[in-house]
Amino acid sequence: MKTTLVLLVFLLSPVFSQGIPSVNGWSFNFDSSMDVDSFKTRSSLKNGFQIFGNYGKVREGRNFAEFNWSKYMTTQTPDSVIVDVFFNNTDTSVTGMWIGLAIVDSNHYWYQLKPLFLDAPFWYPISWDVREAKATISSFTEIYLMFFLISNNSSDVGAEVMVDNLRGIDGTLGTVIYDNFSSSTTGISEEEQIPQGFALEQNYPNPFNPFTTIRFTVPQREYVSLVVFNSLGQEVRSLVEREEGIGSHEVEFDASNLPSGVYFYRLRAGSFVETKRLVLLR
Repeated sequence: MKTTLVLLVFLLSPVFSQGIPSVNGWSFNFDSSMDVDSFKTRSSLKNGFQIFGNYGKVREGRNFAEFNWSKYMTTQTPDSVIVDVFFNNTDTSVTGMWIGLAIVDSNHYWYQLKPLFLDAPFWYPISWDVREAKATISSFTEIYLMFFLISNNSSDVGAEVMVDNLRGIDGTLGTVIYDNFSSSTTGISEEEQIPQGFALEQNYPNPFNPFTTIRFTVPQREYVSLVVFNSLGQEVRSLVEREEGIGSHEVEFDASNLPSGVYFYRLRAGSFVETKRLVLLR
C-alpha cells in the first residue's frame, strides 16, 4: 500500500522538468520531493529497444526510489497493455523492483504495479489488465512507465531497464504496437499490427549486381541469424546475428567481392528456418 500512496501523490502533484533530455518522445517526470541524479538518469535508444537508466536516493522514511517516464499519445484504451523488459541490475544495493503503468486523460488516471524479476537473464513480457480503466478512460492521452527500486539503505541506488514493443491487446481493436522503440518511432500515429508469424521475403532486385535488399519479419523479440551461402553450401557472408524486435526488418547485401553465380540466404529465428535463392549476375 505504501507504493500505491506515493504514486497517488505523484500523479496529483505538479510535474517539473529537471533538464533530462527526452528520447523517442519519452520524458522524465518527477515531483518536488524526488531526489535523482540528473547525470546518470538517462534514456537512450539502442538496437531497436530503449534503455531507461534510473539513479537517485531512496526516499526518507521509505525503502524505495521512484523514477517516472511518460510519453504523449492518443489512443483508445485496450483490454491490456504489454511491454517486453530486460532488467540490468547495475547496483547490488537494489533488492527488488516494481514497474508501474499509468494511463491518463484530461480528467482521470489509472495505474497498476507489477514486480520485476531481478535474476532473469532474458527478455520477458510484463502485462497489465486495463479493462477496469475503460469505465472512466475510454481513450488516454499520456502513458507512464514507472520504476520503483527497492533498497535497504538510504544511499543512491540505480538500475537500467531495457524495454521493447509497448503494445495494446483488445478484443475489438486487435493487437496494436504503441511504440516499437526504433529510431524512427514518432508516436501513436505509427500504430501497426503485430505480425502473425515469421517471414522471409524474396530479395529485390533478383538477379542483382552487386547490391540487393533482403526483408524479413519477426512476430516476437527473437535472436535472428541471416546467412548467405554459395552453391557448395559454404558460408560467404553473415548479414544478421543479433536479437531483433517485433516487426519488419531489412538488410542490404553487398556482393561486390563475390563472383557471379547462384547463392542462397537462410533465416533462422528460434525454431523457424527458411532458405531462398538469389542470383548474382554481372
